[in-house]
Amino acid sequence: MSGWRIFITPAAERAVRKLPKEVQDFVFAQFPGIVKENPLVGELLSGPLSWLRSYHFLIKGKPYRIAYSLDYKSRKIHIHYADYRGGFYERLKQALRK
Repeated sequence: MSGWRIFITPAAERAVRKLPKEVQDFVFAQFPGIVKENPLVGELLSGPLSWLRSYHFLIKGKPYRIAYSLDYKSRKIHIHYADYRGGFYERLKQALRK
């Protein structure tokens, strides 16, 4: 699948800027290439977040998540949030309310 474009929401931008430099680099530089290559790489969430996918990765042995959605019609990938794994989904819900 090619031709996908990446968009980072303001909430995701704010959240990522608070993370360690290595995580920022992964989210902004490496993840776009991974998800453009295979937009379905993240696991589909359930319940009220079922419109999102979650990509899991490790930096220096610590688990992180990236929440993103796919717009098939316009071929856009929206990154909504990224953070440390502990309590991620609760913080994601809060970020989506803002």
